[in-house]
Amino acid sequence: MASIGITSKTDCAHGRNTQCGQDVKLADDLAPNVPYLGIMLPYTPLHYLLFAELEKLGATSALVMTSANLSGMPIATELAQVSAQFSGSISAILDHNRPIVSACDDSLVHYAGGKIRVLRMARGYAPVSHFGTGSEQCTGNITVALGAEQKSTIGLALPKQWLLSPYIGDLDDLDTEQRYQDTFHHLAALYHVKPQQLVCDKHPGYHSSQFAQTYHAKANLTTPLLKVQHHHAHVLAVMAEHHLTEQVLGFTFDGTGWGDDQTVWGGEVLLSTPQSYQRVGHLRQFRLIGGEKAIKEPARLLFAILLECYSLAEIKAMQLPAFSAWSEFYFNNLYQLWQSGSQSPYTSSMGRLIDAWASLLGLVDKVGYEGECGLQLELAAMCACSESALSFDISKANLIDWQPLFSAQLLQRIATDKSDELRHELALAFITAMANVIIAIARGYSHLPIALGGGVFQNRVLVDKVFELAKQQDLSIFCGETLPANDASIAAGQLWYAIFQHNN
Repeated sequence: MASIGITSKTDCAHGRNTQCGQDVKLADDLAPNVPYLGIMLPYTPLHYLLFAELEKLGATSALVMTSANLSGMPIATELAQVSAQFSGSISAILDHNRPIVSACDDSLVHYAGGKIRVLRMARGYAPVSHFGTGSEQCTGNITVALGAEQKSTIGLALPKQWLLSPYIGDLDDLDTEQRYQDTFHHLAALYHVKPQQLVCDKHPGYHSSQFAQTYHAKANLTTPLLKVQHHHAHVLAVMAEHHLTEQVLGFTFDGTGWGDDQTVWGGEVLLSTPQSYQRVGHLRQFRLIGGEKAIKEPARLLFAILLECYSLAEIKAMQLPAFSAWSEFYFNNLYQLWQSGSQSPYTSSMGRLIDAWASLLGLVDKVGYEGECGLQLELAAMCACSESALSFDISKANLIDWQPLFSAQLLQRIATDKSDELRHELALAFITAMANVIIAIARGYSHLPIALGGGVFQNRVLVDKVFELAKQQDLSIFCGETLPANDASIAAGQLWYAIFQHNN
């Protein structure tokens, strides 16, 4: 088994490793501005031979490993692919004559909430099979779950068993889409089955959903195509992993998911069973100014939130650092977009609120990679020496209102105090406020287990705090361990839904 873990890289005061009690020199361009490093155990004889050669040379340095693929592309499995992608940019290629039948990335795990938790389920961990409680429900059709659009995986339900494929990747390019379809057919061939039932996400624009529609029609399946709401599937994935079959209170916080009201969800509180759910709470909505562009430019998200609380003139007068490069024309143009419903849809996404808070603190200007705002907020929180008191408002209907976080007094403080200490303090305060709101709502359903799902729960600081508070309140709480909290587990949730539909 190959395993990759994540370890803390530096402390904030001295920029040095503190886990092993000694200074460790690291290259400046090795995971810059990221608080963790992945540590991989050698899993092939070749790795051992490379280290042996280094030892002969008297070298004590670690080897820096990365996948043989360009960013966003699936890993290359043939010499021709490597040559085409990296022509002229690498010195040499070490190849072998054994074909790679099924490509598999390296797995990624970390430690949070007192448990080792998988972030990317691949080599050494997948395909993962589940038996036991709930699995005996797998007595109906051979079912295939098509997963989500990002971090895609495919699930398969067989008699008395269900399983999940290794991580495939984001379905935003032709190469990954082909790898996705190959995995679909490979799983069916590997287990000598023919899909009889398909289940997918409700989002009509997902490649996974479109593939399900196309295959369902071509295969002339007599069973209906099942569709599961994205955030319900997140909760169901936690239920599936932990073999929960009764009602739970699910908190599903992520960046994007197709909501039943046609808005973008992502900060949801769901009373969930394997068959259905009830939305009993959610984050207060705000607009995505310019749609997808707001995800890459988090200051737009901050601007949209402030426009719900203040006038345009008041926001300009605040002179917040996040807007320092904005011209009068740009301010006014985005204001017009904000007023346009079609070009600035509403969202209840906790992931997007995190982006806005990171922008407010000056942590991220332009997003360079997925999850950057959340990771930078986590790093800042880890550096905090003190903590401010911040809190959401919660209505009787469990509307999670962020407006108290953006008080005029606090915004004025941020505009005038540019210190790192303040940014660190407010980063930790925000994460603590998220943890507190989860526990406050959960206390109203104390007889139910809590299920945490969605990419936001990859945040170590948040998960640590939620589990600590839940223990203090004697609340039962579950989050992904062998299955990731992110969209890679969506297929498992879809399977759990389909399995119990057969027996409904």
